[in-house]
Amino acid sequence: MFASYFMGFKDILSNIHITVSDIDSKIKLFISSFLFSLTSLSYVCFANDNIFIVDNIIVDEKAYTSSLARTEGIEKAQEKALYELFMRLIPSDYHDKLPILSRKDAIDHVKDFSVYDEKTSTNRYSANLIVRFHPDNVRATLRFSNIPFAEVKSKPALIIPVFSPSPLSDRILWGTPNPWRKAWDIHYEKNGLLEKILPYGDLKDMSELTIEDISVSDFERITNWAERYNTDNIVITYGYILSNGLNKSLRVELYFLMDLYQLVFDIELEDNTDTDEIFSIGVRQAWEVIKDRWKNNNILQYNISGDILVSIPIDTHDDWVSLDKRIKSVPLVDDVYIRSITKNLVEISIKFLGNQDQLMLALSQNEIELLWKNNKWFLRDKKS
Repeated sequence: MFASYFMGFKDILSNIHITVSDIDSKIKLFISSFLFSLTSLSYVCFANDNIFIVDNIIVDEKAYTSSLARTEGIEKAQEKALYELFMRLIPSDYHDKLPILSRKDAIDHVKDFSVYDEKTSTNRYSANLIVRFHPDNVRATLRFSNIPFAEVKSKPALIIPVFSPSPLSDRILWGTPNPWRKAWDIHYEKNGLLEKILPYGDLKDMSELTIEDISVSDFERITNWAERYNTDNIVITYGYILSNGLNKSLRVELYFLMDLYQLVFDIELEDNTDTDEIFSIGVRQAWEVIKDRWKNNNILQYNISGDILVSIPIDTHDDWVSLDKRIKSVPLVDDVYIRSITKNLVEISIKFLGNQDQLMLALSQNEIELLWKNNKWFLRDKKS
């Protein structure tokens, strides 16, 4: 049973649910490759407004009547969705600084919502909601509360999990057992500004990237291998247990190849913590650090803005129409002005928030390269 409730004129989002069980490794690998291809194709197609959509909000409410339960449940779900959205956009250091909003104020941020899997009984109502928010309302609330936030959606982060039973043991990349890899495999989180992918670990991976390449920091070989996954956002993650005979801790090392940044931290463990839980805790904290780093590098700076004149070589007018839409969908881009247009060249002025480095990074997530050449700025469509 499916119902939709609109406060605006929007299409209902479609959801695809795929369950895989009891299938052999070859089929699993095919499905993983297929789903990864879908993700890569759809990534640049999503408009930035999709950042302001929160789905899979569960409603399960009881009241004197099902009608009262429905009203209360849907209002609570919209509040919950707003706070999920806030968590998506802001660094974790600011989670406890969020303003406490009344239900009415929270719901004022909502643009529209859809309801599906709706069920009712005498005094109970359950459903699943997709909630869409007014971007300007959300931005205004965060800015008024002096809470920094980001909107730039990254290409997926390619996580390379390397495990070692102890600091002196051999490091394991593709071999087994690798409980660190297993913990990354099963870790799930709703879509946000940053999503993760893991290597397939098939024969092609094993032949093109070895633990020796990782150990000697052969960045050229690693980045060439990673082209298969269509992302330059590569994070090598190490996980191993430290023990001094009295206390145990999990050491996590993160190496960000995009800017050669390194971070190491230890997680103190209780004596009765089992192995799977140890690495699960490590993955959750490591992923939070990785997300925070992306958000902090892409904070929208409303007090800093710029204007840049850019030349864009084109082959057809359709090339420009398509590229123009993708440029305008970048969160940092405030406006685009056409200065001149000919058969083979478009000159535009881009008004943007933040600095030029942030603009270059934001454009690159939409497969657009901004480069300085012959004393001029050029835009190149990396998809063409």
